[in-house]
Amino acid sequence: MGMLTPKLGVVVTALPLYGLGSEAAPQLFEKSISNLSKLKLEIVPADEVVTDEEKSRKAAMKFREKEVDLICLIAGTWTPDTFLIEMLNEIDTPFIIWAIPDTLSFDRYPTLSLCGTQLLCSTLKEFDREYRFFYGEVSNDEILEEIYSFSKAVALRNRLKRSKICMVGYRPWVMAGLSFDEVELKRRLGPSLIHLGLDDFLKVREEISDEDTQKVWSTVKEKVGKVLSDESECLLSIKSYLALRKIVDEKEADALTVECEPKLKGKVCLANSLLNDEGIPAACESDVNSAVAMLILHLLSGKPVLNGDIIGVFEKDNSMVFSHCGAGPLSLAEDKSSIILDINREVNSGVSVFYTGKPGDVTIVNLVGRKGTYRMCILSGKAVKTELLYPGNPTKVRFSEMRVREIIETIAYKGFGHHWNLVHDNLIKELTEYCSLVGIDYVLLR
Repeated sequence: MGMLTPKLGVVVTALPLYGLGSEAAPQLFEKSISNLSKLKLEIVPADEVVTDEEKSRKAAMKFREKEVDLICLIAGTWTPDTFLIEMLNEIDTPFIIWAIPDTLSFDRYPTLSLCGTQLLCSTLKEFDREYRFFYGEVSNDEILEEIYSFSKAVALRNRLKRSKICMVGYRPWVMAGLSFDEVELKRRLGPSLIHLGLDDFLKVREEISDEDTQKVWSTVKEKVGKVLSDESECLLSIKSYLALRKIVDEKEADALTVECEPKLKGKVCLANSLLNDEGIPAACESDVNSAVAMLILHLLSGKPVLNGDIIGVFEKDNSMVFSHCGAGPLSLAEDKSSIILDINREVNSGVSVFYTGKPGDVTIVNLVGRKGTYRMCILSGKAVKTELLYPGNPTKVRFSEMRVREIIETIAYKGFGHHWNLVHDNLIKELTEYCSLVGIDYVLLR
């Protein structure tokens, strides 16, 4: 699936009256495109500088045809809000309103860009349109970074509206807190749900050929350091992987979660590991909200995501260990040669993936709730070297601004859940922007 590439429509406006300097607008347009093109965005420029309502309407029609995620309007001079209203009539997207500083001099009349953008922002507020405002030169790196984060968040919201989460089975009987609101999930966050029973999955698994299974198993063995599980269990796990992969392909699902507890405990760990490495977020224990969180992190980063629990707290070096019972993506191992495939220790059967997680900057997300209670906890820290402290995929994360005791107490009192989703990237700005866009509460801890 890979990382999102937002489509950003770009337009420069200018009023060719009153000596505001509209003749400089084409050069500003060219410079703006040049700077914005440095970002990992798909830039869709207007065909020309917008100097009247008709040109504004044509620009908006182009943006609509190209299905841009949002529009960056750079005010080259004071800009009538009638230009903006023409765009609002044609396209329903968030806006970036960008004011350019003036060099004041008695001998030259200012562009009044800032003054004009205040009118534009006021009009957007009246129309109840989502927007962000920036003031500075078009080469300002901080502004460009903010634009990139906002664009990613908007594109994420749009992408999730077209996404599908496949749920195989039901939630574990011991975890009522994993219940979710399917209607609110669709309304608030966007994904649709595809539901299959465990019997549907088992039927597909029975149809997987031994020949296909052996081929995949041969390639998987080459990716790990040691295999301690019985080969019969390994082959069954590979069949589980191929069955889930077939379901994902047929249903055109973007992520999935399986009721592994209790009947399939240890039977789909390796399958989830392989799927996550292929860019198909796969959450444990039929946790739909975690599947959504994993999809969010994957879309924002383009990287595999580890689904785990907080299984250890170390106050001495202000760190916590995250792991689950062995479904981590193989690519997140610190040392590929140390990856072990062994029985799931909780049920003494099946196949789990054991390794220590690789170091680096990480973002960790917990998503819980339903109508009126959706909330996200965002942790930001640095994964550090650790030992195999738990029979799974222990990843030790050190925090810099808060003590771990304060972090776990905040988690408890804010009512966050026990499934945490970790990606090797810094996604704080994108995630906080996304939460603001969809109207859910968030807590940032680091």
